[in-house]
Amino acid sequence: MSWVVLFSILVALLSFGVKIAGMVIAVLRRNQHPRVAKFAAIGLSLMLIAQVGRVLLAMVVSQFVSTDEFLQYSSLIQILAALVDFVGWVFLFVALFGSHMNLQDGNLSNRRFGEITADSDDQSPSETGNPYQPPA
Repeated sequence: MSWVVLFSILVALLSFGVKIAGMVIAVLRRNQHPRVAKFAAIGLSLMLIAQVGRVLLAMVVSQFVSTDEFLQYSSLIQILAALVDFVGWVFLFVALFGSHMNLQDGNLSNRRFGEITADSDDQSPSETGNPYQPPA
């Protein structure tokens, strides 16, 4: 085997290992951060399915079609795997950044600690007890 093939196998194994490690961490942290862990585990699972499915489908299809047809099917497999991978990334981003998003009355609003809102009785951030607000 050439070094390029070995390197690509190493990169694929590292990517697989990082996703498995992320899933293990998400499962272990599900009690402290249930929403984040759930979305992270779903996202990483989809990414693993895309990675493994890409290889397995290519192996299966290559057994039943000619080389010219395989190139067409291979392109389709890559597109499907990219779409599944994309959805996995969406779930990961929701896990990472979704804790700041609140669903209120069907509207997605972004609220931060200490932010003055209409229902906060115009309290300043220091009156709300926000330790992260810098002094004025």
